[in-house]
Amino acid sequence: MKINFNLTFYSKKKKKSTLDKFSIMTFNILCSNYASAQTYPYCPSWALNWEYRKEKILDELFKFKTDIICLQEVEADQFEMFFKVKLQRQGYQGVFCPKSRARTMSDPRGVDGSAIFFRESKFFFFQNFNFSRIKVFYFKKNFNFILILFIN
Repeated sequence: MKINFNLTFYSKKKKKSTLDKFSIMTFNILCSNYASAQTYPYCPSWALNWEYRKEKILDELFKFKTDIICLQEVEADQFEMFFKVKLQRQGYQGVFCPKSRARTMSDPRGVDGSAIFFRESKFFFFQNFNFSRIKVFYFKKNFNFILILFIN
């Protein structure tokens, strides 16, 4: 899903002014741990295989040429060894946040989480708020983090 935004602000004189336009895409890539024939019996096993899916997912991400890409169900290894490398070559910087259960596991690399990538030519990273370590009552239980970016 791709969403286009147009940032607008009002000055003290109540004049409307457009700052910039940007687009956001969100994509659930289906964690390999969840991509099984038991969960998806109607899907051929070759289509659930990560080696088959990863390039198809990347093609889909690049097709829309969005400024911000939000990914769900990304494994830590997939982020570090695949998405981060491939998207950096296209001018994106990324941040990964595993699900909170990673803290309780002996090997947290297998835990999936969320990743946000943004075009470095358009934004610069300011701060990442990870809510997995604090109680947040007004968000859903699986809410991971907020990324604050400034427009270049």
